Amino acid sequence: MVDEPSEYSWSSYGCNALGVETELQTPHEFYLALGKTKHGRLESYR
Repeated sequence: MVDEPSEYSWSSYGCNALGVETELQTPHEFYLALGKTKHGRLESYR
């Protein structure tokens, strides 16, 4: 196991909470509803 969610290579945490850009993940409608801006969504997810 890992100590932090961002350390798990198959987790979406890096994209959803830290703003890591990847072509492997597209934002889900529920994630987009977390805030009006990228910063707001990242903060809400964390």
